[in-house]
Amino acid sequence: MLGYRTMSGASCNATHMGLCALERAGVVQHILTQNVDGLHHLATHGGVGEAGLAASPKYTTSDARLIELHGNIHLVICMLCKHILSREHLQQELIAHNKELYAHYQADESRMQPDGDYVAPPDVVEAMRLVYCPCCGGHLKPHVVLFGENVPTATVTVSMDLVRQSSCLLCLGTSLQVYSAYRYVLAAKEKGVPVVIVNSGRTRADGEESLKIDTASVAQVVDEATRELLPR
Repeated sequence: MLGYRTMSGASCNATHMGLCALERAGVVQHILTQNVDGLHHLATHGGVGEAGLAASPKYTTSDARLIELHGNIHLVICMLCKHILSREHLQQELIAHNKELYAHYQADESRMQPDGDYVAPPDVVEAMRLVYCPCCGGHLKPHVVLFGENVPTATVTVSMDLVRQSSCLLCLGTSLQVYSAYRYVLAAKEKGVPVVIVNSGRTRADGEESLKIDTASVAQVVDEATRELLPR
């Protein structure tokens, strides 16, 4: 509750917008992202609104061009009945139930962490009133794959099919250390799909790629690609 307003204010960068332009032009067919910040979704669809919650395994709108492998922090899901609602809706409910607490602490930016977490004092955590699922009263959690959880099987199946049918797999700004991403490189190589890696430093897939661009600026590479491939 206390950190969400700052986190939700994040904006798309040049890489998000460049990929969006390439996707719209048909150069990039699908985007698989490990990020849960929703910024690819924002660039492509203009955010996650109530009308976009029929997400099924892809946690996104129905065109299936964007698959958020680890979910979207701007959605929450009931741990019992699996009802999905927007995090913004939950935010308003939490504020309504914790008005004094929110008014006192929300301005204290010194407790904000770089990853969007807010380090609240233990007494605040104990005093906070929770909001439960409006359908069944169950506990709500962010609609993301937390540490120790697995990517939903349906998401993996859809993503694997897309990789195997693609003409090239482009890996941007990732070390591929997490197996939930690295396995797509293995699947591509098995099917003879070329793998291009654009990243700063070593990756888990070094030696598996057809081409690697070691760069400190992924955004610059994407910008050059848009200039070269898109009509002026």
